[in-house]
Amino acid sequence: MVQSGSSAEYLQPPGWRRRGGRRSWLRTARLNVVGWSALLGACLVVAALGIATTTALGWPRALGAAGAVIPVVAVVFADRRRWARMETSVDWGGSVEEVARIADELAAEEVHARVRPDVPGPPWRVRADPFHDKAEARTAALEYRNGDVDVVRKKLREHNVRPPALP
Repeated sequence: MVQSGSSAEYLQPPGWRRRGGRRSWLRTARLNVVGWSALLGACLVVAALGIATTTALGWPRALGAAGAVIPVVAVVFADRRRWARMETSVDWGGSVEEVARIADELAAEEVHARVRPDVPGPPWRVRADPFHDKAEARTAALEYRNGDVDVVRKKLREHNVRPPALP
């Protein structure tokens, strides 16, 4: 995206395509050249070991070569576990009491959820004073782990809250 001249409007550069709603197959990991090389090397080593093992056992070599996907599956599995433990929040403009009620209902379903009050005023004030008066808060956000997104989405729909596009 390129910012147009003097306005705060962003323009799409010509010739570029927008990536649709596609998400990367890795949610938290971003592999650089070294990471991709290591993953490819691990796949090649596992495939070579698989071919050697299946040849020694008299099985088809293709079965051993299929083991090359094991490192990729392991990386995806570790990445999804890490993503599920990360916390995120959703804010729909609900009152502190409403969000606290939903958080209590989620706690009854064994979902760890917290209420994060949004205090009006400049954001630097909240950072500078971590013990600010939460009584000033008018709205709040619901914080939860990404792994609990299905339960949170269901609970928000029960309360007639249209959740944003949750991951």
